[in-house]
Amino acid sequence: MNDQSTYSYTFKNRLAHDTAPVFAEDATAAARRNESGEWVISFDEATAAEGYVVHSYKLTILDDRGLPVFSDTFVNDYYVFDDDETADFRIDGSKLASGKSYTLFVKAESAYHKKSKTIRLPFTAE
Repeated sequence: MNDQSTYSYTFKNRLAHDTAPVFAEDATAAARRNESGEWVISFDEATAAEGYVVHSYKLTILDDRGLPVFSDTFVNDYYVFDDDETADFRIDGSKLASGKSYTLFVKAESAYHKKSKTIRLPFTAE
């Protein structure tokens, strides 16, 4: 009989070896409009432990008065791996105004629910 406690890919073993994702200290964010008029918000991705993935990001955007203009959670690079090092998401074109300053708060979560520290990324909508 096989001893499953020694299998490296069991949920229990994967959970035990996972760590919270980490953002680089010099992470940045940017916002630009796409051809459809939506805002594309990009930020430097968090790094997961070797062999693990960042499953999702919890985001909140505040305006220059500290009022929330957008908040959501999205899955990035979990099912499809891309070659860039930025996470991108789209929001309605009415949520931001060109030339205004905003602050993006981001928390990354691993597939095993380990959460990063929330980072604060200022940006100007272009």
